[in-house]
Formats: sequence, structure tokens, C-alpha cells
Amino acid sequence: AQVEALSRTSAQRLAESLGAANGNPAVSGDSPPVRSTRGAVRPEPESSLVNVGPQWLVADLESEAAVRGLRPDFRMLAALCQELGTVGLNVFGRADSGRGLVVRSFAPADGIPEDPVCGSGNAAIAAHLADRGGLGTVGSSYSVSQGREVGRDGTVYVEVDAEGAIEIGGAAITCVDGTLRL
Repeated sequence: AQVEALSRTSAQRLAESLGAANGNPAVSGDSPPVRSTRGAVRPEPESSLVNVGPQWLVADLESEAAVRGLRPDFRMLAALCQELGTVGLNVFGRADSGRGLVVRSFAPADGIPEDPVCGSGNAAIAAHLADRGGLGTVGSSYSVSQGREVGRDGTVYVEVDAEGAIEIGGAAITCVDGTLRL
């Protein structure tokens, strides 16, 4: 995986697409402000561009409430993702339970407002955490809650080994099965 910092201008545009305006936190609705681990309100979430095959924009909103309460501006987000050449945006925060993460994945430029469970998105978050030294807060093997906001509550299992290889797993349900002849 390749991880690179987001420019200040792109980080500000990301914050705007997530609901921040005029210095307000990067969340909207009844969610608490995005705060750093030292408690200070940040104008933009910590973010990066991560290439794990598809390139994703990744943003750390820190808390479960910030992730679950997020209401992004899909038009602005689609424009930013097209400009940056990314598939979409993955946001994450630490689960209130203290175990694992809460994740949401958005790809509005590709016609997917929100993906209920996204393997490559979770791999991008794991690469971001590994690059930023963030695995210490969740561990190298953790679970993810994703999809609840779109009625498809799922669990993803993530493991990052000592060499940085990332494994993504979980249960799936076959919805369509068949053969396509061309």
C-alpha cells in the first residue's frame, strides 16, 4: 500500500464536504466535534490518500458518534474524489466499546452514495493506521462495524502482519449465483 499526506487545501475541501463551514467541526447534525487525542477541536480530520489497488481518501474522525452521525455533501465529495483521482472516501473512528473501529465508505462519483461493507476501503484504513502509527490504539488484529447506517450492519475482520501485509475477512451472503456466457 502507498500512503501519502493530503494537501492542506484538499483537507479543507474534505472538511467542507463532511459538513464543516466557517471553522466548524467536520461533522454535522447532532454529532460531537472532531477532536484530537488531546481534546482540541480540529478544523479538518487527519486524512491521507491510500493506494491499495484502488486509491482511497481516508479520514480519521476519531469517535464512533462522529462517524455514525456524519451526513456528507455527496456533490462536493464526488467533485473532490474526481479531482484527487480516488474511488471514494472512507471515514473511521474508535468504537465506543473500546474494541475495534466504526467505518463508513462513500463513493458518490461512482454512483455509490454509501457502500455497506467495503473490503478495499478497510484495507486502506489499515494501511493508513500502519503508516501513521495508529495500530497501537486498535491492535494489529481488530474488528470493524460497518453498514448500520444503510441497514446492512456488517462486521469486517482486519489483520496487519509484521511486514505490513493486510488481510480482510468476514461473512458474506450469496445474493446472486449463476453463469454468464459471452
